[in-house]
Amino acid sequence: MWLQEVVGRPGGKKKGGTRQVKKKYSTATQRRLAALKNTSWTTMGTSNMAKLVAVPEGEDETEWIAVNCIDIFNEIELLFEFCQEAENIPKYKPGKGFPPGVVYKWKQGSGKPKPVSGPDYCSFALSWVDTVLGDGDVFPESETTTFPPNFLENYVKEIFVKMFRVYAIMFYVYKGALKEMEVDSNLNTSFKHFVYFAIRFNLLPSETELSPLVKQVNEYREAFKKEVAADLAEKRLQI
Repeated sequence: MWLQEVVGRPGGKKKGGTRQVKKKYSTATQRRLAALKNTSWTTMGTSNMAKLVAVPEGEDETEWIAVNCIDIFNEIELLFEFCQEAENIPKYKPGKGFPPGVVYKWKQGSGKPKPVSGPDYCSFALSWVDTVLGDGDVFPESETTTFPPNFLENYVKEIFVKMFRVYAIMFYVYKGALKEMEVDSNLNTSFKHFVYFAIRFNLLPSETELSPLVKQVNEYREAFKKEVAADLAEKRLQI
């Protein structure tokens, strides 16, 4: 599917009598496309995701949350790499490039939060999350090391706020470019994964934070309830 250069497709549509030419992607982008196609979460949209995000029997809940934080971050990071390859994206000034009604600022060191552009906010936020995930005192690499006190409240919830904001910017600024690359469905599925997991473990940001994507979030809330109900009904039949 991911070829460097393809003139149309077998049986492909024509526009104005001219077969459309596939964009020629860089070697790095081709590798990312191949990696994206092979990731397990790209097929989640056709499954009962409410069941998939639940803690597997016998697993520790905190460990499960930590592992999925990393997994979801990897999804977002890969998608944002595509965003950075996108062409015809405006050069946004500080305070621009955000969903309508919101402007995210960034605090460097001990200074005050300052306006940045939407794309720059994504870069800063993902770098911050990556640093936290790589901190062995917060996300232990050894089974003998315990998670810090208030792990969810002090770290995971803030990570989910940052990741939600990156999703919001990607939907607003980059959705068209990702569609051109044919990975917009992956953005949708990744966001669904994020929301379902956040619902399951009470990690959704505040309603104010959710406002840029509240329609999608509410749709997933309803779908989550239905999937959980269907799963419970199935279990009752098996008793």
